[in-house]
Amino acid sequence: MKSSFVQVNTSKIHYLTAGGGMTLVLLPSLWVTSESYIFLGSELSKNFKVIIPDIYRGESVFDKNTKNIDDYVESLYDFIKALSIDKFYLVGISFSGLVATQYAFQHAKSINRLFLVSTTAVPLLIKNKKLILIFGYAKLLYHNMFSGDGIKTNLLWLNDSIKNLIRHPKQVIYEGFLATSNYDDNITDMKVPTKLIFAKKDEFIPTETLTETLIKMKKITNLEVEVVDHYHAWFFRHEDELAKRVVDFF
Repeated sequence: MKSSFVQVNTSKIHYLTAGGGMTLVLLPSLWVTSESYIFLGSELSKNFKVIIPDIYRGESVFDKNTKNIDDYVESLYDFIKALSIDKFYLVGISFSGLVATQYAFQHAKSINRLFLVSTTAVPLLIKNKKLILIFGYAKLLYHNMFSGDGIKTNLLWLNDSIKNLIRHPKQVIYEGFLATSNYDDNITDMKVPTKLIFAKKDEFIPTETLTETLIKMKKITNLEVEVVDHYHAWFFRHEDELAKRVVDFF
């Protein structure tokens, strides 16, 4: 994939791009950058013009950190404008699903369809979210230790996230707090046609919360929910499978 930068207001945003045709914007998940999504982006570029922006992360340069989702949404909006993109498909994964969902609410007219992975469209009212995040990542790394592909994935995450931490230490901390904040949005309609892939064995969501969350999401219009028998980060081990699901929906 091609590495580029674009000046957006006072920020210089790094992004990867490949392919041609209708534009698909893929947002990296918590603490990692576009570097972790090169394979998935390359798979999707067989059908779309794929753009993976590093909003508040990676090689991007920004003059201030942020503690709220709206700044991510605004930066993404300005990034889209800077590249003169009129309509596009949007993919949000894990933490970036929060950003993608809020973007769809605020700028629905610019999005054709929205695809969410290992996230939710309703607030997760979970106690001790920060502890669950820490133990969830420990479980996630553990589940990958029993195969060559899993170990390779762990090394990719660790290498990418460490480099991101070195570049943007404060923003990494703020992003962790954002990911574990409680939101009380009463979502009844997704504004744009949306598909959400929900992992049955998600390390970050207790079983009782998972069941309750699925019940709530099934009541939301414009939202198709599919439950897969995988762990939270299944898509890194099955990127070709995820790419096919995205293509089929879009």
